[in-house]
Amino acid sequence: MSPERENIEIVGNSLPDYLPPVYKKFFRGLLVGYLRLPSELEVDEAVKEQFAYEPLIPLDTKKQTQLEADMRKQINATFNREVWRDIADEMYLIPQGLNVDEFRWTHSNSSSGYLAIGKGMHDIADRFGLKPLNPQEKEKHLTDPDFYENTPKIKKHDHGGYHEISLVSYAYRNLTDERAASCGKFSKLWQGSYGFREAYFKNLLAKIRNSQSKSPVDSLLGLDIGGGVGLGAYDAEQIDSNLNVTNLTTTTDLGVWPLRGGHRFLQAERLPNEFFEKFDIIFSYNTFKYIRYRGVAMENAIRALKPGGIMSIHYSNDCYREMGQPRGMMIEDIDTQFQRMRNLHDQGVVKFLPVPGRSTDDARYSWENKYGELSGRICLMKMKSMNSPTRI
Repeated sequence: MSPERENIEIVGNSLPDYLPPVYKKFFRGLLVGYLRLPSELEVDEAVKEQFAYEPLIPLDTKKQTQLEADMRKQINATFNREVWRDIADEMYLIPQGLNVDEFRWTHSNSSSGYLAIGKGMHDIADRFGLKPLNPQEKEKHLTDPDFYENTPKIKKHDHGGYHEISLVSYAYRNLTDERAASCGKFSKLWQGSYGFREAYFKNLLAKIRNSQSKSPVDSLLGLDIGGGVGLGAYDAEQIDSNLNVTNLTTTTDLGVWPLRGGHRFLQAERLPNEFFEKFDIIFSYNTFKYIRYRGVAMENAIRALKPGGIMSIHYSNDCYREMGQPRGMMIEDIDTQFQRMRNLHDQGVVKFLPVPGRSTDDARYSWENKYGELSGRICLMKMKSMNSPTRI
């Protein structure tokens, strides 16, 4: 194992830039066959680094402490996934078309084939003359989003049979219904779309350019909150070649879609101060239910929006139990933010835009229903600049 440790720097250049150093160090080790969990001190340093920047909205001590605890828990959970032990072991590429009885029910749309791991693979490799991937070959496949699109699962073969393991986060959605229909049917990773029709999304961009007196070829900056591997943001950039989208995520996928706007490893409640009124369009889907302080995150989004920009955010409250939050606290949090948006609307700071089948008033009413389960969408345009925030 010593040579692998010494050669850890031979890989890692293709790992996503947004990953904090502690993650990059860990994944470099896996690629060369070295599994070493970060120490408690290293985790603490990683959390400290993550909270070193000046936030867009200053948080009180209680919220700050809770978010730090959430980040520490997330880091530890990431490193302790059982699959990393297998990744650090030998990995094989089963070429497309190779008739391996043990995998006869599997399929891949990739011309390369699919990846396989596990103790049972050693016997199969001997039978078919397969060689384990070297570190550079591992990195090539594990950091390629196209490979995941066509081969969504890694096959783990034990002596009792095989099962599938996904290395990709749950946030794997196309931006529009049309792109989901054309791309998603080929991938088991597909989870639908952000709920946009392509014409509707293009219309939002046209509204923004019109409100800012820009031409159709003037550039726009976008922010996708909680975009995972960045597929939705990637689709947005393909729809408009003059749109640069930044993907905000705290997932640690090895393969992410290339973006002109790049990826940032950030919590939605702690956007950096540099984001103040930076983005022309901000969108999010199926993310706010996993955010602890939903109201803070939505206020951040409004403050990060340029005058003349549009925010379209899907929200939900169906994960408050998983977040360890009392239902009443969560409802009060988001309801307070709805009232905040209503006040901003009355002050002329924002203007609500129609959403097919929904409106802000309908959303407020739904929060008060007896079941307390809700999903909806807020869409608004920022009409004028805002003042500096106070601590919340």
